Amino acid sequence: MLRIHFTSEDLARTSVGVTLGPLAETLLSVQAAQLPGDELLLGEWRKHTRNSLSPVARSLAALFPPEIWTLDLFSLVGSAPTIEAGIEALLSAPGGDLRAEIERLPSHWQLPRWVRGLAENHADARLHLVRAVTEFHRVAVSPHWERIRQHLDAEHDVGARILRTGGVDRLLATLHPVLEVPRGDYPSQDLHLQGRGLLLVPTLFRRSAPPVFPTPADGPVVLFYPATADPQDSAELWGARRPTRRALVALLGETRAAVLEVIAESAATGTEIAARLGIAPASVSEHATVLRHAGLTMRHRLGNTVLHSVTSVGVALLNGGPA
Repeated sequence: MLRIHFTSEDLARTSVGVTLGPLAETLLSVQAAQLPGDELLLGEWRKHTRNSLSPVARSLAALFPPEIWTLDLFSLVGSAPTIEAGIEALLSAPGGDLRAEIERLPSHWQLPRWVRGLAENHADARLHLVRAVTEFHRVAVSPHWERIRQHLDAEHDVGARILRTGGVDRLLATLHPVLEVPRGDYPSQDLHLQGRGLLLVPTLFRRSAPPVFPTPADGPVVLFYPATADPQDSAELWGARRPTRRALVALLGETRAAVLEVIAESAATGTEIAARLGIAPASVSEHATVLRHAGLTMRHRLGNTVLHSVTSVGVALLNGGPA
């Protein structure tokens, strides 16, 4: 068990983050792909990921085996908004720091040769790590990243609101009655924040025993906690999230939804839209104006002709995904 101790300064510096980026979620997902449980939420994702990984991507399991406290690459890389930025940070991480992390791994682990090469700062081992992370990300996280990010954004907003309205006590009580973190095979330990504060970061891929990592220099300690997720909504995270026609009609109304669909097929005049749908041009003008004010369509004037076209926001609404 890891017990986290706060001073008054630590409480003042406790905050909620959004995500450390796609590289962090990728590293956390390596264990999630191996562990059982949370089948309603992660079952389909786990099955697809396992079936699609290349041998190089699978080799990451040597660094992140199931039921073991996660290797701390987060402190080396920090927050990276894109996978490219994360990979660049991983490539440029000091060899001594990477070796120190690997040397902290339990002595009974059977490490493959390329991991031992990482500890010895061999360039080919570092490139193997980057290739493995890149391929794992391509299969496990990249296809879902925008939806994952949206979900983590929403989780951050909830946590930030609790912190703002109820203070640190209420926030921590929401996450866990007592801030004691299971440590798996590791011995019990007390972590004194000593004024660094705590940054709480939601993740979809760590459902229990959340890892805690110190950030470089004087930054806060990072605690990953399980983002709330309704298993019934898992299809919206991992599958094609195109909404049903019924949902679109419920949001916009039958005629307005039909006008948006026609405009999305091809830029058209009001007369053309009216002819396609069999409605009055005045009705088309009214619906097109509402759609334009909502940012779903645009209007282009070419002489005496007005063309209506769909925006990226309108396309996102029709496709049920981010623009």
